[in-house]
Amino acid sequence: NLSPRQKKVFLLIGEMGEAGPSTVAGELKTSLSTAYRDLVTLEDEGLLECVEGGKRRLSRKGIKYLSTIL
Repeated sequence: NLSPRQKKVFLLIGEMGEAGPSTVAGELKTSLSTAYRDLVTLEDEGLLECVEGGKRRLSRKGIKYLSTIL
């Protein structure tokens, strides 16, 4: 299950389309390392996929999950 912070990161990516750790850290006022860890966790869960430049976007599973939490 996702932590409240991971859920915020996930929703942010859903809203923005794609984002990297620095964008996530800036938007959510968290450290770069925390943002990176959350992105990796969400990627490991299969909810995000990596695109060029280290940015992440929703995977197919992530898109399905998004519809269940909105």
